[in-house]
Amino acid sequence: MKRLIFGALAALAALVLLPAGAMAKDGNDDGLPDRWERKHHLSLKVKQGRKDQDRDGVRNKSEFKHGTSPRDEDSDDDGTEDGDEAGTIKSFDASSGKLVIRLLNGDEVSGKVTSKTEIECEASDDDFDAKASRRGEEDEDEGEDEDEDEDEGDDRHGGDEDKDHGGRGDDDDRDHDRDCGTEALTTGARVHEAELEISGSRGAVWREIELVS
Repeated sequence: MKRLIFGALAALAALVLLPAGAMAKDGNDDGLPDRWERKHHLSLKVKQGRKDQDRDGVRNKSEFKHGTSPRDEDSDDDGTEDGDEAGTIKSFDASSGKLVIRLLNGDEVSGKVTSKTEIECEASDDDFDAKASRRGEEDEDEGEDEDEDEDEGDDRHGGDEDKDHGGRGDDDDRDHDRDCGTEALTTGARVHEAELEISGSRGAVWREIELVS
């Protein structure tokens, strides 16, 4: 039995956005903004889109698209080269369960999704921060109400607070990482991490798939 684990790529969840003006300026017309090329010490005279200076199997144009570094073979320092990281879903056939994932280096990996496949949808950091901010405002409002009613009984309030805060911590985890079904396996969906198990009897089966919404 063999297991293949495609590493998590944090950059997929937080692409670097540049000002519109900088994005538009591309002096050598290679599909890469001049500002991005200067940042990574790439030539502005020779087309760089198809080059791969860090030899991680990912061309510069794809490095830019996915927010990885063209000068670092392992942009997120997780021990897996960028070219072997997970990427996006190319296709999913619900009738057969076949799921094809296209890696950042252009390679494709396929396997079967079964009832035992764990599928998780992870909210992007921006979405999570927004929810946390809203929750913080709600906590402040609740705190003001508790101050007004504290004379009604410290013991009763203490018990309620423990329940509220304990449950709230669990909610934070669920908001950031939740179970989802095969309906989330849509073409183009970003794959944060995936684990494929290969055996002689069952072939290639996806054990776990983590998506970034």
